[in-house]
Amino acid sequence: MNILPNFKLLFRTLTLALMLLTFFQTASATQKDDLVTVSIAVVNVRYLLQHAPQSDAASKELKDRFLAKEKELDAEADSIRLFEESIRQSEGRITREEKIEKERELRSRKRSQNRALEDYREDLRIAKSAALDDVQKLVFETIDEVRKAKKIDIVIQDYVSASERVDITETVIENLAEKLKKEHVKKSAKK
Repeated sequence: MNILPNFKLLFRTLTLALMLLTFFQTASATQKDDLVTVSIAVVNVRYLLQHAPQSDAASKELKDRFLAKEKELDAEADSIRLFEESIRQSEGRITREEKIEKERELRSRKRSQNRALEDYREDLRIAKSAALDDVQKLVFETIDEVRKAKKIDIVIQDYVSASERVDITETVIENLAEKLKKEHVKKSAKK
C-alpha cells in the first residue's frame, strides 16, 4: 500500500487549513471588532473534466476528424496482410527473383505503413492534448464565473469531504452545458 499519495493530500489539507487560519487571524487583527466573513466552496475538477459536455463534444469531434485516416490505415494494413498471404501461397509458382522482389515490396509497404501509423498516433496525441487544454481552460474559467456570481471568496479544488451546500461542481456542470448550447446556437446561426 502506497501511503505517499495519502500523505500528500493530508499535507495539502493541513497547509490549506493553516493558510485559512492565518488569513482569519490577520483579517480579525486588522478589522478589530468587525466580523469578517469568508465564503468557501469546493469543486471536483476531475469530475468536471470527465463529465463536462465539452469533453464529450471534443471526443466526438476528434473521432470524426480522425476516422477517415484510421479507416485508411486499417485498409492498408488489410491490404498488406493479403499481399503477404499471396506471397506465401505463390511460393512454388514464382521464380526466386520474383519472390525477392515481392518481399522487398512487402517490407517497403510495411515501413510506409509503420511511418503513417506513427504520424497518425502523433497527430491524434497532439489533437487530444490541445482539446484537453481547451476543456481545462474553459472549466477553470467557468469555475471562476460561478465563484464571482455566487460571491464566493475561495474555491478549493483538493478536498477530502464537503457538504452539498458548499460543493459547486453541479452548478459548474450546468453552466458548461449552457455554454455548449449557446455555442451550438451560434454555429447553427452561421450556417
